[in-house]
Amino acid sequence: MATDDKKKKDSGSWEEVRVTSTQTEVLTHASVDTDDLMGKASKLDPALIVVQGEMLGKVFRLKEGISQIGRQPDNAVVIQQRAVSGHHAQVRREGGTVILEDLKSTNGTILNKDKIERPQVLQQNDLIKIGTCVFKYSENQLDTSFTESLHHKGSTDELTGVYNKAYLMSSLASAIEVAKSGFPLSVVIFDLDHFKRVNDTYGHIAGDYVLKETTRLIKDTVVRSEDILGRWGGEEFLLIMPDAKLEIAVGVAERIRKTMEMHDFVFSGMKIPVTASLGVSMWIPQLKTAEDFLEVADQLLYKSKQEGRNRVSFKRP
Repeated sequence: MATDDKKKKDSGSWEEVRVTSTQTEVLTHASVDTDDLMGKASKLDPALIVVQGEMLGKVFRLKEGISQIGRQPDNAVVIQQRAVSGHHAQVRREGGTVILEDLKSTNGTILNKDKIERPQVLQQNDLIKIGTCVFKYSENQLDTSFTESLHHKGSTDELTGVYNKAYLMSSLASAIEVAKSGFPLSVVIFDLDHFKRVNDTYGHIAGDYVLKETTRLIKDTVVRSEDILGRWGGEEFLLIMPDAKLEIAVGVAERIRKTMEMHDFVFSGMKIPVTASLGVSMWIPQLKTAEDFLEVADQLLYKSKQEGRNRVSFKRP
């Protein structure tokens, strides 16, 4: 069938007129705010974007002053690898100028394939290699915002907005590498009690509300800024707590339990009773993999369910 396509363009939107032997279709395409895009492309927003490594796609925006990079948790950019020194390198932002400096690291800092010996001023699209992690330096907000948006979509659970299972596993594996250097690490795994009953009684839309409200509550009122909260699957969630001993993690788990029990979950005028069962585990060297570590926490969660639900179970190393 022959087709004659004509397009009418204006400053940011366009209309396609498609003429066939049987009909005429008019397709109006959404307006693109080109001024906004151009503004972002010209706006300074220095950042390091991970283009190789376990944190692929993650964006680290650079504030004024010094941002350190290294293995220890007090760095602005933490790379959890043995080949990376505790305080490996730093970037110093002075207005529109960003300077990279190695901090006498064991294995060095690579800038565009060369190991740096003295501070270097970074340029757009420079590549920085520390351990096996490679960063691209970006100066414009368009590049930074676009990459950040893609990373968010690929690492978060669509319903709740917290991290997804793939991101959690990657983060936990990295956190274990840091723990091997002597830093504490704990996890809290929890499950909403009788969640099937919520769906059956109040409907699946109400169940979705409960899941979203649960993550909002925990993020807003319980967890620390350095903790990593994600949806493990269904009504099960995982909280990774870097640099946290068992006592701290148990305290957080108990606050989660109480918060869930005391909060009024109200959907379409219906009050929905919600409680959670939790298991808490601290990493020890005998736990060789992330799966081994999670298995301990999962067994403790199962113990909480066996003993009546709405409780926290833990085991000292």
